[in-house]
Amino acid sequence: MYEDKKIAIIGGSGSLGVWFAQWFIEHGFHVILHGRNKERLISAGNVTGAMITQDLESAVKDADIIMVSIPIKNTPKMLEMVSNYAKKDSLIFDVASIKGSAIPTILEKISNEKEIMCASIHPMFGPGSEGLKDKTIIFAELPNGVDSESLKILENIFTMDKKDLPVIKSCKVDEHDKMMGLTLGLPHALNIIFMDILSKSGIPLEKISDFSGTTFLIQKILSESVIQQSAEIYSQIQMENHEFRSIKKLILDSIGEYSKILNSNDFESFERLFKRLNKYSAHDLDYKDSYKKFYKFIKALKE
Repeated sequence: MYEDKKIAIIGGSGSLGVWFAQWFIEHGFHVILHGRNKERLISAGNVTGAMITQDLESAVKDADIIMVSIPIKNTPKMLEMVSNYAKKDSLIFDVASIKGSAIPTILEKISNEKEIMCASIHPMFGPGSEGLKDKTIIFAELPNGVDSESLKILENIFTMDKKDLPVIKSCKVDEHDKMMGLTLGLPHALNIIFMDILSKSGIPLEKISDFSGTTFLIQKILSESVIQQSAEIYSQIQMENHEFRSIKKLILDSIGEYSKILNSNDFESFERLFKRLNKYSAHDLDYKDSYKKFYKFIKALKE
């Protein structure tokens, strides 16, 4: 049904844009990539085999579907620009990690004022992913159900390959940013702080690693994987998400309370903290086998 459709990827020279271009091409779509950096755009075209252009109008005017994959703070303006060139009944969607208020507002406006379908999604995986199988894609539902038809189309596209089925989760767009503050912003921040503390110790990391236990090894690898990513993207996930403000306060409050327990050598409070956290975690699906999975991670790392 959707094969041979034309898809324009705005931000197509970025790593995620390239990943999606390859996926769409493998599944029968015609893809055109748009980007500002000429060298990166040419490279993306060579890697994917997609058409390329630096002219926004020519990229989107004949496209059936338009995907916007650019830095979060530039996404609202780009969505509006794209809608000025998009044809009637086309579908525009963004893949921004943080939606804020501007993205849903612009998409709702486009949907109401123009004969263009709109949606907002968030792939919860990076460009190193092998296919969509078991990967999570969040559908951030826009106000007033203006995206209901669009989301059905996107779901049909992403589930067309029954051997490569993702996990699609839906939530209201305002709930999305709260969850991203906890599942992206929080672990990013803690891993950056972890590596910063190690660097301030004055001891080379390779020497510290000689003394590492299993917990340190996993934490170190997590932190190293975080700091090798785009500083621009990771900063925006924390700085552009207004929902992360309350989480920053929780981080500081927790550090203060924990420091107080340690400074007073208060074992009873330390034990109560463990019990409270275990009670909170007990109903999580990973809780029961977490220690076994921990050592599976370790085994996989050493193989």
